[in-house]
Amino acid sequence: MTLIFRDGDQQQIAAHGTTEKAILDQIETFRRGFPFAQLDRPCTPGDGVTVLSPQDAEPLEARYAEAVSAGRVQKVVPASGAASRMFKSLLAVHERADVIDWSQLKTMPQDQDERDFLQFVEGIQHFAFYDALREQLSQQRLCLDTALEQGQYKAILDALLMPSGLNYASLPKALLHFHHDGDQSRTPLEEHLVEASTLVQDRHRAARLHFTVSPDHCELMMAHLEHIRQHYEQTGVRFEVSWSTQKLSTD
Repeated sequence: MTLIFRDGDQQQIAAHGTTEKAILDQIETFRRGFPFAQLDRPCTPGDGVTVLSPQDAEPLEARYAEAVSAGRVQKVVPASGAASRMFKSLLAVHERADVIDWSQLKTMPQDQDERDFLQFVEGIQHFAFYDALREQLSQQRLCLDTALEQGQYKAILDALLMPSGLNYASLPKALLHFHHDGDQSRTPLEEHLVEASTLVQDRHRAARLHFTVSPDHCELMMAHLEHIRQHYEQTGVRFEVSWSTQKLSTD
């Protein structure tokens, strides 16, 4: 295969920290396809899986606890990309909202995206972001329950996905309301803080975390951390958080 890169291509390749050869190698891999792995047999206890006895596990747990106490353990969280793929079907419906016959949607969905959307609407109260969405709509003088009853679906999608609302289509997944915790909802970033306070808190009450983030989301992540930090440090734990960004060359 012979490809000629234009000046703009070469500049983009250089900006990503990679080389023309690496790009050609990737294209060739896509052309050939990816071979299936040849599996021999599953791992089972005694054959690829070692099951620790309580006697064996106890000293290992003690060594881990010692390392945690000394501050030698850190929780590392891989990059949190945009949540757009999570809302693929909702975005597809939103894009054609002006031509959809909403009155016929429930009885005659046209494709899988519309069927997914109906499933979303039917279970909307179970999502952790339900209260945030209801509050967002109330700021626009709309009631979520009324909007659902009247089929004001475009207004609901605007409030959930668009920058004028919660902007969930563009936020990193770490900043979405994702879990219910009693009468409140937590984002994944908050859950990582809670878990770190349990697993890696040292004898000085410090819990260390490192997040890799997209450059586009770094400021948002930091702002959210500062907004919630005080709440989660009320128990006495102190979070030491560091950040790094993914290299473009690993795209």
